Amino acid sequence: MAHKFGSFSTAYAHLQSRWLIARNFQQDAYDFADAGSWKWAIYSTLSAFDNLLENYSFDIESSVYGECLYWAAREGGNGIDMDSILNAMFSASFTQLQKFIGLEDAYRLAIWNAPFNAEWYASIARGFQKWP
Repeated sequence: MAHKFGSFSTAYAHLQSRWLIARNFQQDAYDFADAGSWKWAIYSTLSAFDNLLENYSFDIESSVYGECLYWAAREGGNGIDMDSILNAMFSASFTQLQKFIGLEDAYRLAIWNAPFNAEWYASIARGFQKWP
């Protein structure tokens, strides 16, 4: 499959660039509808969708939406993984640290008197023991 873009960010940037044009078609559709020109109102509405989808050959590979979905699935989570989370935590300011710990303590307080499944959490802890 030949791709129009090389990443999600380039595909999405292209999609964003099409919104202004689509909004112009949308305004034309409103104007035509207000004037009673329903044929041209429908044509302008369809033109707005065509502009955004760019699916003129009815292939998902040629659609900007298809490309956005493909690259989002391929690149996954926008680079968020455990290393990026830990690096963000290591470089956090005092205010960010205070907010994080405050939120964590608030969660802990909310479940303080709630039932606790000791066996389930113990099995999770045993799973972490595989690491040295």
